[in-house]
Amino acid sequence: MVSCDDGDACTIGDIQTILDCDGSVCIPCAGTAVDCDADGATSVVSCDDGDACTINDIQTILDCDGSVCIPCAGTAIDCGSGPVTVQPCDDGNPNTIDDVETVLDCDGSVCVPCQGTPADCATGPTTVQACDDGDPCTVNDQETILDTDGSICVPCAGTPAPCGANAACEQILPCDDGDPCTENDQETILTSDGTVCVPCGGTAIDCDAAGATSVVSCDDGDPDTVNDVETVLDCDGSVCIPCSGTPCDVWVDLGADEEIQLGDSLRLSFTTNVVIGAIIWDFDPSLSCTDCPEPVASPDVQTTYTVTLVDTSGCTASDQKTVLVDNSRKVFIPNVFSPNEDGVNDYFRIYPGPNVKMVRSFKVFDRWGGVMYSAENLAANDPQARWDGTYRGKRVNPGLYVYFAEIEFKDGRVEVRSGEVIVAK
Repeated sequence: MVSCDDGDACTIGDIQTILDCDGSVCIPCAGTAVDCDADGATSVVSCDDGDACTINDIQTILDCDGSVCIPCAGTAIDCGSGPVTVQPCDDGNPNTIDDVETVLDCDGSVCVPCQGTPADCATGPTTVQACDDGDPCTVNDQETILDTDGSICVPCAGTPAPCGANAACEQILPCDDGDPCTENDQETILTSDGTVCVPCGGTAIDCDAAGATSVVSCDDGDPDTVNDVETVLDCDGSVCIPCSGTPCDVWVDLGADEEIQLGDSLRLSFTTNVVIGAIIWDFDPSLSCTDCPEPVASPDVQTTYTVTLVDTSGCTASDQKTVLVDNSRKVFIPNVFSPNEDGVNDYFRIYPGPNVKMVRSFKVFDRWGGVMYSAENLAANDPQARWDGTYRGKRVNPGLYVYFAEIEFKDGRVEVRSGEVIVAK
């Protein structure tokens, strides 16, 4: 007997009997059959037991031919392990909404019984209906109830009765109408919600009523009064007693108009009954000052000067004085001199009037046109602005000479004066 393989996977211990001499088979190869209960090898494999309410289905099979040793079966599932569905239902309670139940998907068995959310005023159907809130000062009373059980969602309340509907529903209260010229301000309101029926208003006050007044400074427009005052209503400043002041009785006199020569000056002065608080001269460039009692006036043309005096009470008095200006161009130029050093009439010079500003040019010529003397830009009263009758240090011959002078006056005018002068022995 020797081992062999009978070609059957479901046998073990295969043997055959052979003839020793030539190896011919006496008893064919065969083994001991194996099965699930014997020593046959098995495997656990996935399967489907056809039951939707199980999971992890498995079976045990014989490895040699796949025959089933242990039939296919799975682990039973329930609401805690299997898939479930939440679905609408009716829990039979009219006071709930959104009723739902949870069922096991595999067979529809109930996991969570049908139940709904209790309906309330926020989620349930409601109805607005008429009611009586017990307040005589409202109209159109209404309340909101929950349809499922009639419970009240919005308590009964009405719209405030309009102004004038019921005097008992109105109230008169003190207020402030914002007008300082009224007093005892009042308004009428609805007691229900404060709606204003009669706007805030008061009794007008004026100068003749009980209104407070003040006496204040003012200007009555009359320069001959002082301490001007008026009485005004404090609330709005309206005038109760018009502005008026105490009359003034002051005067000032500058005297009569005067005339001066161009270039001369005049001191202005006045007489007055004023107890002087201030002196004001109207500005003029020809005045030496504008706040002194006696300014010096140096006009180039006719000028009217005005002085205003203010007394210690504020009264004013004014007067005017006109200063006339004689602008005739007075210049004296002699026609003969004797440069003999006897101390009498030894020099030839220009004698200007007070209206001369300067001598721009002063020249003396002989009869042939020769320049004997020449000077420029001489001050009006310069004692050195003169000809001594010499030429280049020597005395000129007696005879007739010609002079030429260009003279500027204080008003800016320039004139030329020319003529003849005799040089005597």
